[in-house]
Amino acid sequence: MGDSVARRGRRPGDLRIVVRRPAKLPRTLGPGALFAACYGNVGSSIYYALGVTAAFALGLTPVALILAGFIFVTTALNYAEGTAALPHAGGSSSFARRAFNQPIGFIVGWVQLLNYTATASISAYFAIGYLGVFGKYVGLFDLLRHNDAAHVGATALLIGFLIVVNIIGIQESSILNLVLAFADLITQFVLVILGLILILNIQTVLHNIHLGVAPTWGSFLASVSIAMVTYTGIETISNLSEEAKDPGRNVPLATWWVIVAVLFVSAFLPTIGMSAFPVHMEHGVWVTDLATKFKDDPVAGIVRQFPVQQLAFWSGIWVGVLAFTILVIATNAGLIGISRLSYSLAGVDLLPKRFAKLHPKFQTPYISIIVFGVVAAALVLPGIVVHGAQIDLMAAVYSLAATFAFCSAHLSVMRLRFIEPGLHRPYRMPWNIKFGRESIPVLSVVGALFIGTVFTQLVFQNISNSTFIFIGWLALGVLVAGNGSRPTRRGRDMFTKDTARDGSSRSSCSSPATAPSAACSSFWCSPP
Repeated sequence: MGDSVARRGRRPGDLRIVVRRPAKLPRTLGPGALFAACYGNVGSSIYYALGVTAAFALGLTPVALILAGFIFVTTALNYAEGTAALPHAGGSSSFARRAFNQPIGFIVGWVQLLNYTATASISAYFAIGYLGVFGKYVGLFDLLRHNDAAHVGATALLIGFLIVVNIIGIQESSILNLVLAFADLITQFVLVILGLILILNIQTVLHNIHLGVAPTWGSFLASVSIAMVTYTGIETISNLSEEAKDPGRNVPLATWWVIVAVLFVSAFLPTIGMSAFPVHMEHGVWVTDLATKFKDDPVAGIVRQFPVQQLAFWSGIWVGVLAFTILVIATNAGLIGISRLSYSLAGVDLLPKRFAKLHPKFQTPYISIIVFGVVAAALVLPGIVVHGAQIDLMAAVYSLAATFAFCSAHLSVMRLRFIEPGLHRPYRMPWNIKFGRESIPVLSVVGALFIGTVFTQLVFQNISNSTFIFIGWLALGVLVAGNGSRPTRRGRDMFTKDTARDGSSRSSCSSPATAPSAACSSFWCSPP
């Protein structure tokens, strides 16, 4: 029992044995490293989310992003509680497996795979778009900006290159990631300050608003849903929790830092953008250049409006280089997330074993990387036929998958409060209402309701047929689960329920206490 400790629950007699899995990777990441890794993914989203949100919200773009930011806060704090209690990779999928059962955990994990796939698609597409700032000097980059087929082709080539990189197993430098993340954060803060001084015009921002007309109420609701793209990557901290020093303290601390930084940028940069590109009538339709001319590179478009010519020039160059770099890393992070999650699901018999098959030479899950990488490349193909359609499609697909995963995370953390009251929770969300022997987290309730509403809106809006893709993905998951991913005895027995002496139901491990299986040891569980 050297790896086990006794832990008492909240009530007398609730004694459980906690089997701790030895960490595969050393716990070396402090709050700064966790913050940088998460902000590198979340902060990169503004480079593409701003334009696509403005296409729906027009003059209410800042409001849409602020409302989406409120949803982000509830979700981030929910993840902080869940990850601090269960510091294992997997995020919402791990929460669902613990709180509910294996099939629900598989559904959430399968949707997460779509989430990562859409992240890789949209990040790669906009990475190519930001190269357009060099179009004056290199003809190829100008072609990428103005020719849809060339843009889509270059995006597919970039994804293909990163597929090969991930199969070979060349790892990006973590130090480089940290440097780029902080450079990105500083750049965005500087752009906000300069924009507030040089561009912001409150009268223009107010005149952009035409309530119920531009945008219509339906488009505004859709814009709040699409604005969720801004907060891509919140599960990054959860996936790094196994490498975090003192996750119970550092995960919530890093989460709060991410919340403050992201909300600052998301509140002010859209307002500056709407000052630079007012809403106007064009061919009988209300539009803003932020969502048309600069939809592929909205932040680069904003810095071009600086009144000082030299400042506008060098800012545009810097934003182009930094945006391209950070978005390529975000694309690679999506592919890494795909490989880790699919390998994990296959390892507990929730996906066919072939998805966990390693390359004989490079020892990487190459089948998963190739399959989902090809799907990511396919999501950009509509851009060859209809300009801009693939942007709305990728954003809508991501938003559908993300809101589904976020809502399941809220429900899972709430349920764990009651089925496992004795689970050690180093961090609890603020604002709880006492209910019986436990408390209901208000933020999770509000977050689940808001995100459920956003998800429903997206489903019925069916932006660029994204709902059909989402439903088709779920159907494909059912087929995959029915052809080779049926849980083995070990997988089925990994989570059973027993009853504590206080009457509460809790997860338990059905394998012998003296020799827990590898799958079982990934959770805190008590032997029968």
